[in-house]
Amino acid sequence: MKKRNAIIASMMVLSLGAGLCIPGAAVQAGDEYDIDAMEVSDVTVKLYHRMNADGGDPESEYFIKKVDEWNQQKNGITIETVFISTENDYLDRLATDIASGDAPDIFMQYGGTNCLDYVESDIVLNLKPYLENDQEWYDGFVKANWAPVDFEKYGYEGIYGAPWSAYEILLYYNEDYLKDCGLEVPKSWDDLVKCCEVLTEKGYQPFMVGEGDNYKYAHNLSVMAAKAYGAEFQDKLAAREYTYESPEITSLIQKLKDMQDKGYFGENVLSVNANAERSYFGAGDCAFMIDLSRGGAVLADSKCFKDGTIHAAKFPYLDEQYADVSMGGASQSYFVCTMNKSDDQIKASLKVLKWLTSSDFVNGLVEKYANTYSVIPSEGIIDNYLFEECNGLMGETAVYVGELAQASTNTAELTIVRNALQMLASGSTPEEIGKEIMDNLANYE
Repeated sequence: MKKRNAIIASMMVLSLGAGLCIPGAAVQAGDEYDIDAMEVSDVTVKLYHRMNADGGDPESEYFIKKVDEWNQQKNGITIETVFISTENDYLDRLATDIASGDAPDIFMQYGGTNCLDYVESDIVLNLKPYLENDQEWYDGFVKANWAPVDFEKYGYEGIYGAPWSAYEILLYYNEDYLKDCGLEVPKSWDDLVKCCEVLTEKGYQPFMVGEGDNYKYAHNLSVMAAKAYGAEFQDKLAAREYTYESPEITSLIQKLKDMQDKGYFGENVLSVNANAERSYFGAGDCAFMIDLSRGGAVLADSKCFKDGTIHAAKFPYLDEQYADVSMGGASQSYFVCTMNKSDDQIKASLKVLKWLTSSDFVNGLVEKYANTYSVIPSEGIIDNYLFEECNGLMGETAVYVGELAQASTNTAELTIVRNALQMLASGSTPEEIGKEIMDNLANYE
């Protein structure tokens, strides 16, 4: 693809011109994989992360506080942060700085094909020898979450990042509303549709979908595909064995359209964002919510959480044989950049990386913000029943896949698919949406 090849070319020209440090070459001399034994002084590590630079939310405030504590230790390494909360602004800044040669030392990205350019261009460190040298650190991560930073299927052996935040798409429900309607927690998609029908008849609003944030329908479609066709389907879609016009996809989009047309997803979905959706559900204004596994964090202040009436369940399967497949895994990962970096910068980055992904760091964060992470927190670290439910459900999942479009090497596919699915709100058919996606993808191939 022209755009992707241009990015690679620009990075390689800058790297060769400035003397690219080959990943791990200098720090591997003499079998120096012991991060704790590395000695550095007077080094600044620039850390890029999707955070609010001014605080304002528990996770951002925790990071700001911990970085300040680190810098006050004066241990020879100073962390300089670039925190940007808005996704597009963050990704634009990261891509621009890497292309200009002013790359961060550690940066957050999503892994998979989003970072394939960086692996191909040889500007991110292979962490595998360092992890294998420190088995306790290696074992402190959820094993299923290494997938986004393992590029073996693209022809690159090694582990090129450390998974950070983690998620699974779950179904949240209000147990009081189900009991009042004589309903069980739905296990299959057909069960869910039946629940929505009965809830509506009883005067309950089933969902208040926040498609105003442009990803809810895409998430739903992706996890539906995983639970209808299995984990291999997204790779077959990326290889164009299937397309978005194939009946396998359009039949799933039709199921979403049916839910919307019957009012089960709520009215004016494009005017509701994800935070509003969580507020509606937490206040008891709807019976269900499909969301990430961060319910213990984002719903902790809600009335229904305090009443203990809302709970988490697995997303309903469409084919029972794929009930233990889901959309999820590591949603963010840390990468150590080696472009134009000295040996000391790489060593210092490794030390900071190990600190960021330590159980002590995550334990403190979970106490402030009960999200799910790839680093395993200590048991009983927080008294939050929904957090425990979410983590328990994630432990039952055998295989994780990402959003459908993320398996593609076409970096525009994610946005194209998300935008096209919003056409459901204006009455478009699945066939029209599939054609819209494929026509737009043709512009990038």
